[in-house]
Amino acid sequence: MKKMIFFVACILLCTNTFLIFAQDSAKDYYNRGVTKYFNGDYKGAIEDFLKVTNLDPENKDAYCYIGLAKSFLKDYKGAIEYYTKAIETDSKYALAYYNRALAEVNLGDFAGAIADNTEAIKIDPQFTSAYFNRGIAKGSSSDYKGAIEDFLKVIKLQPENKEAYFSIGLAKYSLEDYKGAIEYYTKAIEKDYKYALAYYNRAEAEQKIGEYLKAINDYTEAIKIDPKNKEAYHDRGFAKSNLNDHLGAIKDYTEAIKIDPKYALAYFSRANSKKALKDYSGAIKDHTEAIKIDNNYSPAYNNRGIIKIDMGDHKGALKDLTKAIEIEPNYALAYSNRADVKIKIGDYKGAIEDCDIALELDPDMFVAYNNRGVAKVQLGEFRSGIEDLSKALKIRPNIDEAYYYLGKAKFLLGDKAGAAADYKKACELNEKYLKQPYE
Repeated sequence: MKKMIFFVACILLCTNTFLIFAQDSAKDYYNRGVTKYFNGDYKGAIEDFLKVTNLDPENKDAYCYIGLAKSFLKDYKGAIEYYTKAIETDSKYALAYYNRALAEVNLGDFAGAIADNTEAIKIDPQFTSAYFNRGIAKGSSSDYKGAIEDFLKVIKLQPENKEAYFSIGLAKYSLEDYKGAIEYYTKAIEKDYKYALAYYNRAEAEQKIGEYLKAINDYTEAIKIDPKNKEAYHDRGFAKSNLNDHLGAIKDYTEAIKIDPKYALAYFSRANSKKALKDYSGAIKDHTEAIKIDNNYSPAYNNRGIIKIDMGDHKGALKDLTKAIEIEPNYALAYSNRADVKIKIGDYKGAIEDCDIALELDPDMFVAYNNRGVAKVQLGEFRSGIEDLSKALKIRPNIDEAYYYLGKAKFLLGDKAGAAADYKKACELNEKYLKQPYE
């Protein structure tokens, strides 16, 4: 899913008040610089404003405009330099503090941005944009509660500000308050019924609390407003897959791919839905396409390896799972899956080694306890195997394989009653074990 971030189109502010200059030529340069700036000729504007500052070193607005022009040219360090000069000329220049904060945000200096916006607010307590930008900086620093406080101040000053409601939704989502996020995304939508991003993000929050039908409806609204939104198609497909509507999911993933044929995640997700429908060759084809787009896509290697296990291609599965681990050495699930392959080819010691690593990385991985337990039972390490299988069942009850091998270990240790109970449970969970009695 698309990992979610704070986003806002901030309007750069600067006064265009025309001052009475000591020299007419300074005024001429200033006016010409303003014209160039608003026509998008930022380099030309900088040249003219520099001439202004040479003639009138105390002209704070010229310094501010140079900062603005440099910001548009993405020279944020240069912009900060000139905003600072404007502030040195007038320490009460709220707009310069605000604009310097915008540049600092673009450089990732959120602490600096918070400090500068705070100065701007001290000078002008009604400076709505400074509250908003400070909220963005706080959110980017993971101070989500502080961000919400600032966005609420924006709403108090501007009750119709949809971006403020939306940004509170983002902050609450980051705090895992998904219902609270939905509440504020809804308020943003009430301010603008064509706010596609608010529908999309509300759907993301709805997915988090399992309200998949509502999420599907919101993704659909987002798509109506923005038919080229590949993420909305993809995530609607994901919601459908959570409802086991894999055919519907595949249709949405396919639409996302039509919009962006290089959308690796859509191929990956479509492969997972195809696997659920037992279209293994189609799933492998899609994972392969995802890997062509992104050769370091470790989950695609992992999932393609799992499909190859199901198809009995143990050699191919080992190769894919090993590649996933090479790309991502801390990929616990890939180690556990590779252990599963090794069990199937009789490499029980190798399987135990992989499970040991998986459990070091994720001590609560039930499948790794299960696989290690199975491997130990196969090696005759019955008591240790029972311990691992019991841990797996404690974390995740009703693992049929765990009950089967737990019973087998007890059977071989002479605990016939315990073995019978576990075997019965395994058969209740999966009828295939009816054909595999202990001997």
